[in-house]
Amino acid sequence: MGLQSQFLEKWNKALDSYGIENGDFRNLKEPEINEVEFNGKEYRFVMTNINEYWKLRGKISNKVNNEINIDNNGVDPQNCYLCRDINFANSENNGNVIEELENYLILPNKYPTAISNSLFVPKKHDDMINRVKKGEAPYNGKTRGNLLTVDFIKNLAFVADKYNLVCVRNHQLDCMSVPYHDHFHMFMQNLTRCSLLEEMLKKKVSSGFPNITYLENTPFENLNMERNDESFYKTCCDIVNNLEKENHTYTLLYYNGNLLISPRKNTTEKDIRIGAGIPMHYIIYKNKDEEIENIKRHVPLKGEFHWEKFLPTK
Repeated sequence: MGLQSQFLEKWNKALDSYGIENGDFRNLKEPEINEVEFNGKEYRFVMTNINEYWKLRGKISNKVNNEINIDNNGVDPQNCYLCRDINFANSENNGNVIEELENYLILPNKYPTAISNSLFVPKKHDDMINRVKKGEAPYNGKTRGNLLTVDFIKNLAFVADKYNLVCVRNHQLDCMSVPYHDHFHMFMQNLTRCSLLEEMLKKKVSSGFPNITYLENTPFENLNMERNDESFYKTCCDIVNNLEKENHTYTLLYYNGNLLISPRKNTTEKDIRIGAGIPMHYIIYKNKDEEIENIKRHVPLKGEFHWEKFLPTK
């Protein structure tokens, strides 16, 4: 049995350990590939109509939430979704663990959007000392999102490379459902939603810095950092954390030694709801036309985001 098959087998067992009536998630329809026009040019996108999923997810999550006291923002570790799942992992009934590292767990998403949808989760809740609450403006050096660490990205890359997974992280202002317990979503690379990633990475333009490039097969601004040596991890943290400290909204995607950053335009809106699929041209929507307009309003097209101040100093 290959490692990816082993991962999927462990995922199924771990998901069943929660005892939730979630079998229908395994039968959700595969997304479709369509062409969408940006700036007069057609681009291929993988697109999922989320209505069916959210209807099912809402039915199950409402049932679960009626039985427990949950703070959706996850500020209090006692009422955090992910802390509860970690506590379950530490109990005698710890069948929900796919893999354990020293400081991290890989758990199935209790409400998966696709087969293999898992969470890479630190065992400890975010330290809130230098964070603002959701909806608050940053002040006195505090940030909205958690700062990325070398240990975090190294361990994430280790697991992702081992099992051939794509990993994505939303932002506090863009689709992060538990914004005070940092986490990445993980998916098998062979899913339809991930099928355009190689196409996105085929054509790149140098940023002028080693192993940092811009993607050409997309209408959007995306920065790609390619792993060449151990300095990759610190460079990723430096760029991502500079964005966070400057109060930018962005999402992250890790794939085969590449970390892709997708920024958002500065906006007064507090909940953009686009998600981390932009670098691989994956879109979820309730109304297709409205979602395309939402993306055009919030995601910078080429030339609309200035990376210079965030790149390393020569």
